[in-house]
Amino acid sequence: MKNIKFTIIAALTLLVSFATVQSASAELIYVPYNTVASTSVWAAPVTKTNTSGSFTTTTLTGCIPGGIYNVTTGALCVTNTTPVQTPIPAVSGCVTFVSDLYFGMQNSEVVRLQTFLIGRGYLGAGLSTGYFGPLTMAAVIKFQGDNAINTTGYVGPITRARIITLTCGQVVIPPVVVPPIITSAPTITSISPNSGPFGTLVTIYGRDFSLTNNSVNFANVNTVSTNIPSYNGTYIQFVIPASACPANNFACALIGLAPGQYPISVSTAYGTSNSLTFTATNPNGQYLPPTVSGIDGPSNLTVGQVGTWSVRAIDQTGGGLSYQVTWGDENQYGTSAANSNSFSQTATFTHAYNQVGTYSPIFVVRGSNGLTAQTSLTVRVTTSGQSTSTAPTISSLSPSSGPVGTIVTVTGNNFVRYDNAINFGGVNRAITGVQSTNGTTLQFNVPATPCAQGNYCAQVVINPGIYGISVSTLYGTSSSLNFNVTSVPATTTINQNITLPLNQIGTVSTLQITALKIVEDSRCPTNVTCIWAGRVVVQTKLKSGVNQATINLVNDEEFVLDGYKVKIIEVTPAKTSSGQIINNGQYRITYRVIK
Repeated sequence: MKNIKFTIIAALTLLVSFATVQSASAELIYVPYNTVASTSVWAAPVTKTNTSGSFTTTTLTGCIPGGIYNVTTGALCVTNTTPVQTPIPAVSGCVTFVSDLYFGMQNSEVVRLQTFLIGRGYLGAGLSTGYFGPLTMAAVIKFQGDNAINTTGYVGPITRARIITLTCGQVVIPPVVVPPIITSAPTITSISPNSGPFGTLVTIYGRDFSLTNNSVNFANVNTVSTNIPSYNGTYIQFVIPASACPANNFACALIGLAPGQYPISVSTAYGTSNSLTFTATNPNGQYLPPTVSGIDGPSNLTVGQVGTWSVRAIDQTGGGLSYQVTWGDENQYGTSAANSNSFSQTATFTHAYNQVGTYSPIFVVRGSNGLTAQTSLTVRVTTSGQSTSTAPTISSLSPSSGPVGTIVTVTGNNFVRYDNAINFGGVNRAITGVQSTNGTTLQFNVPATPCAQGNYCAQVVINPGIYGISVSTLYGTSSSLNFNVTSVPATTTINQNITLPLNQIGTVSTLQITALKIVEDSRCPTNVTCIWAGRVVVQTKLKSGVNQATINLVNDEEFVLDGYKVKIIEVTPAKTSSGQIINNGQYRITYRVIK
């Protein structure tokens, strides 16, 4: 008798539990991360609102409408009182589906979905074409929003269950779907559509997409779109951009895209997929780049003389134009970087160069659609009164012998003001940037290792002996005179780190180092997973004796001056978040000096 009584009680308990589950109306929603419980869960929102009054719910204290977590306790908002739901009787027949439906599909199931959406006023009459396109997706998103379902546009178990509930007169609780565990790089199998104008919504199909944080690489630019979700690991969607720039890289200038074929790939924390091609079209002529119709400017200037350049261009879409100029001397004496002005069809620029040399300023024209064209014109800059075609000559060296490190005065003619180069012991341009204030004399230090500056050449070690010396400018090379190296210093080893703020001079042995400014800081933030770690470029001035150089030094790349090997090994502070701006006064640059 006891067993029979226990069985009846257990059966009644099971029946009540089953009835409770059947009457619960909240559809399961995947919550990627519970900040309180530190876990991923599937849970039911407590509160839903339906304007037709088809069902009512009971809200727990501390749970807001549509909320997943209790704002007071942090616990999941799963009601312990059962919502009461009154199913809507079938209106135009019971609508069921064999499988999930999504953008790009075309079959009779889509027709059934479209017919339902038309009947409910979400889709226009006559649009039951059987193709799941942008209009159908927009209608699905509106339906999902009205029924407290995640607005993904994907007709999955939750949306299908809601449609059955509304049309079949029965409450359907969708199954709990455990999301797949992804540990492999994604694979792309197809894209739909695979052609269209910029702004096209593209669905990428494949496998091993992450639930969140998928990134799309487009037009050979990494991560043009980030944090894209995939609700089943087999498809994601993004809009074809008209200009490409890595997400979270605020130093990047937008790269305007022209119609053509571009690769698409997907990256997750586990790697990058294969790529497929999307053909960007231009049906209305709105993505035509500007046309440069002409450029005028000087071919010869003297140092300090102001030159005038005029650029004529046409925006083929009828919009305005903007111009940007890179003069080519941005690293000399702290002169300003590229100027930028806005004009309609013609731009006029003026500039003066402070150093002898040959320059090819680049004029970039950007149309109203972001596409660009560019042109350039070469100008030769000389000292005042200097012939533009005369090679230098040398007549004497003083002294003509001495140990390594000796300061040698070279006397001759036709030296240029700023950019003379010393060829030493058969090494061309072993010392560069040598100045001459009068065109007839210049000085340099006899080097211990005359490796051409900025080159990754094998070091030539100087031993006592006779070495040929000549001078080169952009107009030619002089004849050679001999210098007798009488002795070399005892071998000393320098391997020292030095940390400097901007615009402070540091000294290692006879080398002076100054970090002038931060040219680029595209480092990946510490809280972001990046495909590329980024880099830091620091404009750095180096001086050893009369030899000096001002260069843009990239972290972990080496530059050689007068035998000193200089490399940036650390820049602080680190970036901790996307878009973070570090003030110049906060930067500390650590250089490693080896000799």
